[in-house]
Amino acid sequence: MSLQNWKERYNPILVLCIAVAFCVALYLMQIRVGIEKRNDTVEQTLDYQAILMMAQREGYSRPCRGMCCKSRQPVYTGAILT
Repeated sequence: MSLQNWKERYNPILVLCIAVAFCVALYLMQIRVGIEKRNDTVEQTLDYQAILMMAQREGYSRPCRGMCCKSRQPVYTGAILT
């Protein structure tokens, strides 16, 4: 296939757009991989009843105060009340 035949068969502007889109996709994928590697934590969502039950199992009467002080780091960052 000669260069002239290639230009007749494929529109050079469309080929350029596809190449640019491919390069942008690779760049965005590289950014996402970096973010995913840094963000390796697991979040857990509990409703308020589950927090109270967990506190009772651990032997605390006040779930927020006792559970957070035991490990010196927050056990949960918020609660969804149902």
